[in-house]
Amino acid sequence: MALKATTKAKKQLFQKGKHNPLAPHSESDCFQLFPEKHDAYHKRQSNHEAASALAVCNHVSLLSNSHVLKSGCSNAMALDGSLFLNTKSTTKTLYAANGAKMLVAAEGTLKLAASLGKLSLPNALVVSLASSVLIPLGSFLNDGATLKGHKGGAKLFDKNNCLILTT
Repeated sequence: MALKATTKAKKQLFQKGKHNPLAPHSESDCFQLFPEKHDAYHKRQSNHEAASALAVCNHVSLLSNSHVLKSGCSNAMALDGSLFLNTKSTTKTLYAANGAKMLVAAEGTLKLAASLGKLSLPNALVVSLASSVLIPLGSFLNDGATLKGHKGGAKLFDKNNCLILTT
């Protein structure tokens, strides 16, 4: 009796510079398995984000892209200084995860008006040129996040009710 040798083909997790959707990891985690692809992935992501234009809108709308938050930071950020109740000049510099540098023009209390009432976000920052490296508040809300007033500030929760940001 003869035995037939068989070989099992190894699954290819990365093909032609793109994430394989059948891989057991998310696209954003590809760089952990393929460190040499890290820079190319993040460059594509930042180019994609830079290509999306910010909408010019009324400050009353919470779905406005003129309010910008950076996930995981403790400060709310906005592009438009006129949305603040008060501001003071500062010389702070912020660095995004991709190394992009942003100058903070001022800091103060950001005013928001929504169906749940008026909110003020203390310690908010006025930043310019942030659209390519920060996440618009509207993106969080469109993905099912909720914004709740809390002790003179606000808390942002994702759709699973996990705390994303406190101001």
